[in-house]
Amino acid sequence: MADVGNHLDETVRDQWESPVQWDARKKFILHNWDQHPEDQLVCLSNVWANMEFLGCRYNPVVEQRVKEMAAGMPEFQKPELPQSTADQDNNKRSRDEGGAHGKRW
Repeated sequence: MADVGNHLDETVRDQWESPVQWDARKKFILHNWDQHPEDQLVCLSNVWANMEFLGCRYNPVVEQRVKEMAAGMPEFQKPELPQSTADQDNNKRSRDEGGAHGKRW
């Protein structure tokens, strides 16, 4: 598997990926190496990383497939996701409308 890992480091890793993100994505790929063709794994690993690291959403069928592929994979370092602008706007709107902080008079 070391040869596969070196191959991935040289051909699959994107130049903008941090070491933490690449380590996690590589673990996803290696975890599924024997079950899927490499080109599919590269694409699905990007979907998985976008879901895990950026909070991206996809078609529910795709999300479910990726979650099933990630089941049982080795631990990886996962940073805290920042709140999206939409979430921040919704929280502000909720507060302005008397949401969690009580009614404004």
